[in-house]
This record gives sequence, structure tokens and C-alpha cells, in this order.
Amino acid sequence: MNQQKYPLGKKDELIAKWLGEPTEQWLGSYGKKGTARENRRQMAYLCAWLQKSDVQLVAEFKQAGDKEQWAKEIGRKLVEWYNFLIANGYAVNSARAAVGNVRAFFTNQCRPVRIEKRKIPKPQVATGEHEFSLMELQKMFHYADVRGKAILSTAVALGWAADDFLSLKRKEIENFVNKAIADKELFIGFTHIRGKTGAVSRSHLTPEAIESLRAYLDITLKDAEYLWVNGTGRSSITDDTLNNILKDMVEKAGIATTGKIRFHLIRKFTMSALSSAGIGDTDVKFMIGKEVPADIATYLTQRKTTLKDEFQQAYPKLSLTGYANRNHDRVGQLEEENTKLKEQIATQWQVMDMLSKRLEEIDPKHKGKMDEIRKVIMRERKRA
Repeated sequence: MNQQKYPLGKKDELIAKWLGEPTEQWLGSYGKKGTARENRRQMAYLCAWLQKSDVQLVAEFKQAGDKEQWAKEIGRKLVEWYNFLIANGYAVNSARAAVGNVRAFFTNQCRPVRIEKRKIPKPQVATGEHEFSLMELQKMFHYADVRGKAILSTAVALGWAADDFLSLKRKEIENFVNKAIADKELFIGFTHIRGKTGAVSRSHLTPEAIESLRAYLDITLKDAEYLWVNGTGRSSITDDTLNNILKDMVEKAGIATTGKIRFHLIRKFTMSALSSAGIGDTDVKFMIGKEVPADIATYLTQRKTTLKDEFQQAYPKLSLTGYANRNHDRVGQLEEENTKLKEQIATQWQVMDMLSKRLEEIDPKHKGKMDEIRKVIMRERKRA
């Protein structure tokens, strides 16, 4: 959508004309300047199409007698806007992203807006992208630095979209990590509300995520607001930085890629792994923050223990320590075989030494030759 010219006017002019304090309040919750900039632009485009400012929209909501009906009407308008975007050359995924982003405005300033099923097509399958296997992620985790391990293990455990992942607050996650360590819990679950859609999730951290985060928190700024801080420590890293970190891990691990690398591929992997572990589609969506009907979300929130049990059972599909364990086991096996071989060689040298002495006793004329043999034995034993 960034490259698409909007048919209703220039970005800066639309922002100045249609946006005000409500939009800035909403965007103030975003730690990433890039995300805020993109959402501001899309909100301006929507307001221009509606011919209503953000101030007018909030005022209409406050004055509405039936706020649920008002939200349904906004949902229908968003579907019409989506069709408008498609008619003006936008790709399906770009138009879907625009609708999803502006929905977050209504969640923040008014109330969540839901869109009727099948009114907007499902996202198109992206082509030309790499598909991560568990073994590849394990290898990346093995070679990653402290920050890389924390990012990768947390991303695999949560399965979140990049915007929510980068908006994680340090203090909140630090509390979960400390609690897991204090209570000696291998897994810990927590409830999260997505900033874009308002969808509720029941997410979990794996053992390696907890341990990697503990190590990462020890070496980063204690008073930072965001978990994944940039060099200044004042804001979160960007989407591009996150993608570059992932690409660096792929390169260090020597993985042969079959397509593009981006952070969203981790979300796809986690969703697929949880599903292949036998967890139902609705539970999987709830774990990674995809939208489920409100009544079902309320029900699922009350099933914390069951969801945690399901996640723990799926853990072998998500565990990133397998590569290291397999290599450590192999190294241990080789060391054991090497030790046994040295013992066998030492025994053989002892036998040869004993035989040479015995031969010398039987026939003294071989003494000179036995001395030479004994020197060879001593020299080779030192080498061994």
C-alpha cells in the first residue's frame, strides 16, 4: 500500500485536513515511529473517504444511543472502504492491512469494531518466501547471541505479529520471567490484547524463552520502556531492524534459504506447529492473537489451565534446544569413543612391551633390537 497512490488526495494534505487529537492519542500508544506513521496515513485516507474527521467520528460514537449498532455500521463502512481500495488497484493483502490498522483506532478511541465473516476475503498466500523448519530454527538459536536467542525464542513461543511483538513492555515481561523463575515454572501464560484489532490472546513462554529473556534483561537498560529497545534505549527497534536481525541469524547458522526472510514467517511457523500438535484451530488462534468470536474468547479466557496444558504438550514442536542437545550428545559420544580407543592402544603397548622383554629373556642376542623396539613404543605412547 505504501507504493499505491491514494485516489482522494495527497497524504500530507489529507492528514492536515482530517486528523486531530484523537488520532494522535491513539498513535501515542505505538512505540514504533514507522507503525505510527503508516497508521496515521491510513486513518487520513479513511476519513477522506468517509468525509468525516477523527474528531467527528469520536463525537458520533459518544452521542450514539445504541453504541453496538454504531459499531456495526462502522464495520459495514470499513467493508465498503476495502472494496473501494481494491477497485482502485490495491492488492488484497494491502487493503486488508489498511482495514485492520484503522480498526485499532476505533478500539482505542471508541469501541471494538467487528466485521461480518466473509465480507473481506482471506489473505492471499504469499509466494517466494522461505518456510522455516524446526531444525533450522534450532540451529539459528544455537548460533545466536544473547539478544538473538531472546528474540527468536520469544517469537516462536508467542507467535505474534511484528507490531505486537515490538510493542512489548520490558517491565511487564520482566515480571513474568521473574515469576516463572521464582515459582520454578517451566512455562508461564499471560493474557494480551492486540493493539491493532483488540483481539485477546492467551500466550505462553517456553523454558528457553524464559531463560533467554532472563539473560537478555540482565544486559539491557533497566529503565527502558520497551523490551526490544534500539541503540538509544528510548524506543523500540523497527520492523526493518527486526527483519535484519532474523536474516543475520539465518546467515550465521548457514541455512540455505528458498525465498524471502521476514519476521512474519515465525508467526506462520508457530501457528503451524501448534496445529500439527493436535490443538484445535480456535485454540491456536487464541494463543497467537488471531481474532475469535467475542463469546468464544470469553470462554477460552476461563480455560487458562487447559490452554497451558495444550501448549506444554505441543512444546516438542516448538523446542529450540534440540539442535544443541543433539550436538552435545554427539560430542560426548565421540569423546567417550576416543577415551576407549586410547585405553585400548595403551593396553596394546603394554602387551608389546611385555612380549619384547620376554623375547629378550629367551634369547639375549635380541637385546639390542628389543631396546630399539622399546624406544619406539615409548615414543608412540607419548604421541598417543
